[in-house]
Amino acid sequence: MFRAAVIAAALIATPAFAQDAPARYQVELSLAQPNLQFRSTSQIIENSPAKTSLTVDGVRYEFDASLLSVQGDGEKDQLLLEGHLMRDDAELAAPRLSVMRGHAARIQLVGQDSGVIEIRLSPLAP
Repeated sequence: MFRAAVIAAALIATPAFAQDAPARYQVELSLAQPNLQFRSTSQIIENSPAKTSLTVDGVRYEFDASLLSVQGDGEKDQLLLEGHLMRDDAELAAPRLSVMRGHAARIQLVGQDSGVIEIRLSPLAP
């Protein structure tokens, strides 16, 4: 009886949980102006918030994000990136991006006075 309980406990505690490890991604905020490129990165973990920012010529750009697992039938491989992009204290955008687990994605915003702002989401190796 004791031997069966030990084997059952060992089966429960083995690699099955490794598949449920939270996804880890890199979030990159970049600003491209003529002949200049600025970049800031941060790590984001599934179901956790992250923040990355950069300051260019006294103007602060900040991206606050959450990477959420999508709930529902057949959606276990989808993640949702929800974020707020700020320039100083003004919100520029509030993107929501659905991405398949393990894949990369990007959002580009073109401003008249600020250049091209890009937010890139890239998976990190487990």
